[in-house]
Amino acid sequence: MENKIQHINPNELIKNPAFSQIITTEGNGKTIYIGGQNAVNGNGEIVGKNDVLQQTEQVMKNLN
Repeated sequence: MENKIQHINPNELIKNPAFSQIITTEGNGKTIYIGGQNAVNGNGEIVGKNDVLQQTEQVMKNLN
């Protein structure tokens, strides 16, 4: 079985040619790799400086 690799970079997240936000691989099973996420909004601005709850909420929004 041939492995299938898909790079996913949602428009709402920061673009960087050095990495992908999400990579999925499919072969005998499916694996999803999620890049390290930061508490930044779509404009690249830090959200919730010094507030771990706001930062966590933003990270979860970025993953959604």
